[in-house]
Amino acid sequence: MVIQARVPAAWVLTAALTVGGSPGDAQQLARGRWDVLEVVGQHVPRFESGYIKVGERFYLIGGRQAPQPVEVFDVATRTWKAGAVSPVTMHHFQPVVFDGKIYVLGALTGSGRGEPPLPDVYIYDPAADRWEKGPAVPGDRLRGGAGVVVHDGLIYLVAGHQLGHSSGHVPWLDSFNPRTGEWRRLADAPRPRDHFQAVVLDGKMYAAGGRRSATASGPALDLTIPGVDDYDFG
Repeated sequence: MVIQARVPAAWVLTAALTVGGSPGDAQQLARGRWDVLEVVGQHVPRFESGYIKVGERFYLIGGRQAPQPVEVFDVATRTWKAGAVSPVTMHHFQPVVFDGKIYVLGALTGSGRGEPPLPDVYIYDPAADRWEKGPAVPGDRLRGGAGVVVHDGLIYLVAGHQLGHSSGHVPWLDSFNPRTGEWRRLADAPRPRDHFQAVVLDGKMYAAGGRRSATASGPALDLTIPGVDDYDFG
């Protein structure tokens, strides 16, 4: 298994448009457009939340305020519907789907600059509209603002920060088996980062964007990460 550092993210975006197709395909993708949809209902205003697709619906989860309801957007009918309220405040996370359920880990909780990491995995079942508390995250590997992906039956948690926005950014990589609850430590990423997203493409995990939050030492937003790191699952 290999982790590599990559070139700046602006280049990777261009590459993503050309992967698996011709230059003509890339040009067609570049001509895409945004539309503003007329919808029925309205979701609760929130930020630092997660948004993910399960089946033919999208699920808006968490937020930096108090515990929020899951809100479901039906693409076919363009309607919002409220679901179960999350058991705790959860924010700064990348939700993933495993076996039809939404997993939240590598998140922060609380409010203010010193938000602690969420100590447990939380699982939302869209079919039952129900939350459950999953296994604990190992105490010495707790962090939030991390990247999370699913690959070959495992959930991977990469990088993040331990002390809210004040400091504590780490390059850690861990795998979590949602069937057994087992955690495993893997090779560190080349760079620590937080406030980013990760993705799996062609057997590799890519960590792109983000920053090294460090309000304790002054800079809050200027320690951005221009490079992309990839992890070869092997």
